[in-house]
Amino acid sequence: MAFGVDDILVLVVSRLATRAISSVAKKSYDFFTGKEQKEIQKKKEEAAISFENKSKIQLIDHQFRLTEARTQFEMRMEEWKQKTFYSNCWPLREPFDMHFALTTPFEGCSIDGKEVIPCRIITSLKDKDHPIAKNINGNLSSFLITHYNSVSTHPVISDIGSWREDSPSNDASINYLFSGLQGQPVLVFTPEFVNDGQTIILKIWSWGLGEKVNLPVGVEFGRINIKPLYLNALYEESKKSMELIQELGIKSEGFYSEKLNNNIKIIKMIDKLSDQGEDKKQMIQQLYSQLSETDEIRDAVKEKISEQVSGIFSCCAGMYADAYHLVEYGTVPKLPLLVGSIPGAEMIRCSIGDFYISLLSEIEQIDNYSSVLPDIYADTANALANMGATYEEVNKYVKPLLSRGINLFTYGNCNSLTKAKIQNISSLDESLDKLLRENVSNLDRSFLDRINSVLKSIHHPAYPLQ
Repeated sequence: MAFGVDDILVLVVSRLATRAISSVAKKSYDFFTGKEQKEIQKKKEEAAISFENKSKIQLIDHQFRLTEARTQFEMRMEEWKQKTFYSNCWPLREPFDMHFALTTPFEGCSIDGKEVIPCRIITSLKDKDHPIAKNINGNLSSFLITHYNSVSTHPVISDIGSWREDSPSNDASINYLFSGLQGQPVLVFTPEFVNDGQTIILKIWSWGLGEKVNLPVGVEFGRINIKPLYLNALYEESKKSMELIQELGIKSEGFYSEKLNNNIKIIKMIDKLSDQGEDKKQMIQQLYSQLSETDEIRDAVKEKISEQVSGIFSCCAGMYADAYHLVEYGTVPKLPLLVGSIPGAEMIRCSIGDFYISLLSEIEQIDNYSSVLPDIYADTANALANMGATYEEVNKYVKPLLSRGINLFTYGNCNSLTKAKIQNISSLDESLDKLLRENVSNLDRSFLDRINSVLKSIHHPAYPLQ
């Protein structure tokens, strides 16, 4: 193809113009593209910073909301727990006994110028419909108010009957009770009826009764078998009926039912065998099991069993109250002086003897109580002797207790030398001999009266001691 001059000029000019335009356009493009990229980069950086800030804010807000939600959950959980305790587990029925209503740590009283803190006794009686359980609260409350009232030498606050009927007798409710009472010495009796009501398991929870603990101490004090009480009540009431017709001078046939007449025949056989010695004990027990409940004595038997069970509860309460006041204040135990008038106490003579022997052995370790120990030993021995102690019980409990009290009185504070002397004294007679030979001039009249009271009760040949 041929080009003309004009065509060449046009082509050259066109190419030059195109090159110039391209160069300018490129420079313009480069200028605008760089600016845009900077703006874009700036916006990206701003967006990244904004995103990071928003993320941090959202994270902080999330953490705040999470913390707030957790706090609200914990508060509501605590509120629920508290409401649950108030409605189901708080053991006392009276609103003023709840922990937020207390303004002082505990209630106290002043006796002979000495500040004494009473212990509080409560019963958690779950089987309230049991025929024997119906009278426990009332009888125990009367016993404490009469002999251990809050202004006596052995003050006890009686909350008998204040335990809620629907409150469980478990660690949770008892711990909650303890926190509510703010450390006041407390006893909670939780009897349980098992074996179709034929056996009572007596559990006791305690705080502040000498032990230094932050949680309640739970022990099974013992088990009360109703059958021996029942048979003994049948024997006693049937014997009363027999003595009545003997006093009236009439025959029992036609006057009493056939069952009661049969009981009277069995009682005569029991009394006859009892005079023949210990080898007839098994036969006597078999005869006891043949006694029957009759219409004439049914109510009296039930009342006697109820009184005896309540009496055993009263003994337990008195023993623990004595232990608390003896350990904390050196107060002479009171229950040993009362057991002779408490129904059922004779059924647990061995338990009472073991309890006070163990208690006094522990108290001997406290030096500043040595001055009151002789009186305590003598009073305890006297009480056990006056409960109708058997020959074996006199030798096992009464004589050792009295002998120990005499020895402590004779030798005073027990250092290692006097302890050795006491250990070598093996009998009550030897203790009496040492007392008279070594301490005649300083013999305290009140202590001598205590000794004579025991000697008289056990028919000891040394009575009266001069």
